[in-house]
Amino acid sequence: MDSKEDELLDREISRIIFEEKKAKIKKLVDQYLKEVIYPFFPNFNYVKPGDIIQNSHRLLFGAVLDYSYTNDSLADSDYYYAKDDLKFIHYTSISNLLNIIREKSFRLYSLSSMKADPKELHFAVNRVLPNVTDKILEQWKNNVFCLSLTENEIEGTSDSFELWRNYGEKGKGVGIVVKFSDNNRFNWFNRHLSKVYYGEENLLRFQKFVDANFDFFTRVQDPIIGNFQELILNICCFHKTQIHKTEHEVRYIETKGGFLDKIYPNENFDSILCEDLPKMFVRLKSHKTTLGNSSDINFDIKPEIDIKSNGEIVFFSRLYIDRRIMVDKIETDVSCPHLKKMLIDMIPEIEIDEIILGHQYSEKEVEDIKIVINELTNNHLGKAIKVKQTELKQFF
Repeated sequence: MDSKEDELLDREISRIIFEEKKAKIKKLVDQYLKEVIYPFFPNFNYVKPGDIIQNSHRLLFGAVLDYSYTNDSLADSDYYYAKDDLKFIHYTSISNLLNIIREKSFRLYSLSSMKADPKELHFAVNRVLPNVTDKILEQWKNNVFCLSLTENEIEGTSDSFELWRNYGEKGKGVGIVVKFSDNNRFNWFNRHLSKVYYGEENLLRFQKFVDANFDFFTRVQDPIIGNFQELILNICCFHKTQIHKTEHEVRYIETKGGFLDKIYPNENFDSILCEDLPKMFVRLKSHKTTLGNSSDINFDIKPEIDIKSNGEIVFFSRLYIDRRIMVDKIETDVSCPHLKKMLIDMIPEIEIDEIILGHQYSEKEVEDIKIVINELTNNHLGKAIKVKQTELKQFF
C-alpha cells in the first residue's frame, strides 16, 4: 500500500469516526433535551450541537449544546411573562423621571450596583448551586442589568402603598407606566422579561431542573456543556427571598457577554454543572468568526459608568424609549437588508404609556408638574403623555 492509499485510508477512517461521533452526539443531545430541557423549557431554541467549544477547544467525549441567546428559548416556561397586557409600572423619583425623558432611555443598573437587596442573586444560587464560588457569582452580578417593574394592576390598590413608600419617594415621586410591544419579544437578544418568584417554595421546580441535569450527567456519564448553562444563572435573577413578596416585581434583564467568558476563564474551565472539565478537551488552532460585515453593531451590552451621590462607581446599560436611536444606527452601519431586519428585531420596543404622580403632591404641585412633563415629553419624545395622580390620594 503506497502513501496515497494510506492517506485515503486515513481519511476514510477519520470520516467513519466522525460520523459515528456525530451520531452519538445527536442521540445524546436528543435524550438530554427530552429528559431534562423540554419538561421545563418546551420552546428551548439551540444552535446545532457538536464537539467544539469556544476558546478553540474540542470535547474528547460528551457534547457541546449552545442555546440561542434569543428570548424565545424561555417561551412557554415559568420565566416568560405570559399575560397579554405587557404594561408595567416603575416607581422612582421625579428627578429620575425628568432624566429618563431627557435621555430618552431608562438606566438599567447591574445587580452588583443594586444595594436594596444584599442577597441579590445569592438567594437562589446558594440553594440550587451551592458549589458556585462567590467570585463567579460577583462576576455574574456585574454581567446582569435590570429594570425593576411592578404589574400595572397593583397601582392604586393597598399593595401599592408600600411601593410608593419604598421606591416612590414616600408619595413624592412618580410611577412610570411602561408598555412593551409583544411584536418581536421572541427575538430579543440576551434580554428577558419575567415575573419574580419569592421564597423557598417557588425554588422547588427550578431545583428539580438543576437536579435533572446532575442526575443525567451521573447516569449517562457523557456530560453536555455549553452556554445553555448561562440560563441557570439568569433564571436565578428571577428568584428573591420571601420578605420581598409585597413588591409584586416583574423584571426586565439584559446580560452582557457570553457564559463562556465568565464560567470558563482562561484555561481553568470552572463549571457549575460538570467537574474536572480539563480532561474533556483537546486544544485546537485558534480561530475567529465574524458576521461578515464591517459594522460595529454589537448586541453584547456595552455598559456606561457613573458615580452615585455617595461617590460610589456604578455601571448601567440603556433601554431606549426612542427605539429610533438604535434603529438609525443599524440603518447607517449595516448594508445587508436581511441582517439589518434581524438586528432591528432583536431590540425591545417600549413606550411610556402614562405617568402617575404620588399621593403626597398638592393640587397646585400636580398642575405645575404636568406643565413641565408635557413640555419635556413633547420636546424629547415628540408626543404628549398622560399625567394623573395616583388613586391613593383619596386616603390623604
